[in-house]
Amino acid sequence: MDTNKLAGLIESLPGTDLIIEAARYQDSSGAALSPDFEFIDNGDEAALCWFDSDAVAAQNFIPFAQSHDGGLFAFWNCKTKSPIVYLASECEGTRVIARTTFELLSIVAFGSDDYALDIAYTDQGEEWSGPEYIPESLSHFRDWLKTELKIMPTDSPLNAIKESMAQSPDLMDWIRAWQNRKYGQEAN
Repeated sequence: MDTNKLAGLIESLPGTDLIIEAARYQDSSGAALSPDFEFIDNGDEAALCWFDSDAVAAQNFIPFAQSHDGGLFAFWNCKTKSPIVYLASECEGTRVIARTTFELLSIVAFGSDDYALDIAYTDQGEEWSGPEYIPESLSHFRDWLKTELKIMPTDSPLNAIKESMAQSPDLMDWIRAWQNRKYGQEAN
């Protein structure tokens, strides 16, 4: 991954310095930061793919990381402060997950074996327990976040995500409207 390319994609947004620092840490460590989270430098291409080659829709999102199944972590250029969203690979579980990069990194530090599944469970009020096994890379990332950026893992990803969703526009309303424009009413 080219952190300079990633920086060029996201540098105009607030708080991206934390993302760039964490991406540089990922590069230097040679491992994914969390079992199911890895920074990417081709977010523009990933957004275009997620939105089925619809460049107008894709330009509303700036992906900077992905999960193992192709879900994207992205800034959403909506009318508010560009919340961070998770665009699930199959759409189910797509939602706003953080208002700031600080919040996102605290969720990533908590860890997950499957963000798509864990984030989708927020609808049911289920807290996730984190990865079954804490890999050395996640443990080192937590130490680095605490020391360098003063970020600790969140105590409750569920509460952090629900609070972010409550204070942001409804992403699924936006997605459904896009699906209806692109594919017609039967998309719902």
